Amino acid sequence: VGDMIRTADGLERICKDALNAPWIGVDTEFERIRTYYPKLCLLQLSTPDWTVCIDPLANIDPAPLSRILGPSGPLKIIHSARQDQEVIHCELGVLPAPLFDTQVAASFCGFGEQVGYAALVDDICSVKLAKSHTRTAWCRRPLTDQQITYALDDARYLGPIYAHLDQELVRMQRRSWATEDFETLCSTEILQGSYQGAVEKV
Repeated sequence: VGDMIRTADGLERICKDALNAPWIGVDTEFERIRTYYPKLCLLQLSTPDWTVCIDPLANIDPAPLSRILGPSGPLKIIHSARQDQEVIHCELGVLPAPLFDTQVAASFCGFGEQVGYAALVDDICSVKLAKSHTRTAWCRRPLTDQQITYALDDARYLGPIYAHLDQELVRMQRRSWATEDFETLCSTEILQGSYQGAVEKV
């Protein structure tokens, strides 16, 4: 099982290292059932060298994450980014950018609309992901080793998928089209509908 970051020193070390990475894979586990706004329960990050889970419930200052997930940090690779963008913006006050959304890129490469992450991992990486923890209550502690492994896998393959899809976008001369969509996802305007829906529940 990869690292589970629960200390300020561990978070600072990971964030410092990530600043020098060419890209960061990002995934989140959150809870919305009993809250108007999403509550971040787990944050998974990957670079070419490592994949980790960060425990946002461990009472550590998340400020270092803003440096790597904000617009001054490396490229962020996210699958179906909108909900992850929302929860990170709620928790950290930054919208992850610059962005490469693997679901958007896959649609331009002929994988179909709204293709799932597991399908891309299977098609591109020839790995079949476990589905046993899709309904995990991620805000409960402690998490089992199996749950942590499942969460790590959600970020582990983002880099290889990005490399394949980016190459395909260039080959198909569609990189500029995808980039326009990525930039739209990095606008706070995409959050307005979600926030308005939360307010209407009050």
